[in-house]
Formats: sequence, C-alpha cells, structure tokens
Amino acid sequence: MVLRDDLDGKRVKAPNKPEVFLIDRGKKRLIPNQQVYLNLFKDWEGIIETNIDAIDTGDPIPGTAILFKYTDSPIVFLSDHVGSNPVKRPINERAMDQWQLNRNKIQEKPRPLGEITLPDGPPIKEEGVWASKIFIVHGHDDLSKLQLAQMLTRMGFEPIILHEIPARGRTIIEKLEEESEDVDFVFVILTPDDVGIDKAYYRARQNVIFELGFFYGKLKRKNVCCLYKRGVEIPSDISGVSYIEFKENPQEKYGEIREELKAAGLEPK
Repeated sequence: MVLRDDLDGKRVKAPNKPEVFLIDRGKKRLIPNQQVYLNLFKDWEGIIETNIDAIDTGDPIPGTAILFKYTDSPIVFLSDHVGSNPVKRPINERAMDQWQLNRNKIQEKPRPLGEITLPDGPPIKEEGVWASKIFIVHGHDDLSKLQLAQMLTRMGFEPIILHEIPARGRTIIEKLEEESEDVDFVFVILTPDDVGIDKAYYRARQNVIFELGFFYGKLKRKNVCCLYKRGVEIPSDISGVSYIEFKENPQEKYGEIREELKAAGLEPK
C-alpha cells in the first residue's frame, strides 16, 4: 500500500465500480453514500477512474460530515473524525475550489458557549500550498474583526483569532505563545473600547496593547500592522510599526492592507 499525496483532494473510483473515494492526506476514504457526497461536493464531474487497490486506505468519511461555519467567523470547516473522535477541520479558501467543495452547502451555526466546541483536526489546504497564517488581535469591535478576517480569507490567507481556538487546559498566555508559533503577520485592530483618565480620550483595551508589544518583539515591526479606528489613542512608545486609520471598518483600506502584506513578502491573491 502507498500514500498518494499527489492526489489529495481528488475523488477516485475503480473502473466499473460505484464506490467513490476521497484522497485525503494520501489515503483513500470511502464516501459512504450519495447524501454525504452531495453535502460536500459541487457535482459528479471530475471523478478519476483508476486502479485504487494499491492506495492506502483511511477511515471512511463519516455519515454526519457537513461543511459549516460559525456565524461570527468566516472560516469554513469540515465536520470529520480522526479515529473515533469528532473534529472540525478548517478549510483553506483555495482548497474549496481544488477539492470541488460546494460553497452553497455551507451551513451556519452559532458558536457553542465557552470551550464546549469541536477540537480542530488536520487543516484542509490546497495541494502544495500552505496558506500564510495571519493573527488578528482585536478588542470589542467584533464587526471590524469579522470584516478583516473575511478580507484575509478572500486573499488566500488563514486568519487566526485566539478566542476561536479551544483552550485545552491552557492559560491565555500559553495559548498566545503556542498559537503564534507559525504566524507570518499580525494585524492589531485598535478600537475605542476603554475611556482614559477623566474621560479625556478613548483607547484600545489593555490586552490589545499587550499583544501588540508581544508581536512587536516576536515578529519584528515589518510584520506587524495596526489598523486603528478614528478617534482612538495611538501608543506613543512603539515606533516603526505601520498604522492605517479607518473610519468605520477595515474594508475601507483594502488596497493599503494588500500593500502591507506584499511589503512583508506575502502574496495576496
């Protein structure tokens, strides 16, 4: 038996047999029935007929498999199993097309309260392409966070939002340290969430300023960009970081955000 990583994301079947398999991480996984197939894929086009006997066999796709996203996030997941354990597998934007997954079948659901959520499984990514991870530091402005994440996803990046990641017994700082290990760039959203002394000025939350300093030291200034809402106080002791002002939401500055990413050596699509 061999692994066929070169076929990842392809649907295959043996000649003259009805069963369809998905090649996932080099192994063939049986798609158990027509309903599961239609829950995931665009159509029946592109199925490859080949000798599949020599391809290593993985677990079947579960009968409960669906594509879904939480209402407060643009990230799409495949509900799957690793062994007997249910997981949610984040799907890279470009992989949606390569794997012929059906965007019209994405279900939206509210995020479970607290940490009662499916753990992350192996991400689904475009063959040969590992999406650059971009961390989003934010305060209470959920709309700005969501709009930035959607923009980055459309550009082909993988947005990382700390509170969406299960704690698994870790403290906040432990999560921050571990989940930032392979991050390529950081956007820090500064919004007027707190009031300064004597209500003389508005400032970002102090945890946002802390994380700005954390990434300034970790990634160096060329890989950190602050998006600040008009009227918020700007930190005076952090120099060399790019600042982009927006009025209502980060989408106003789409072009400038693209240029910052390109200047850092990344390739937005």
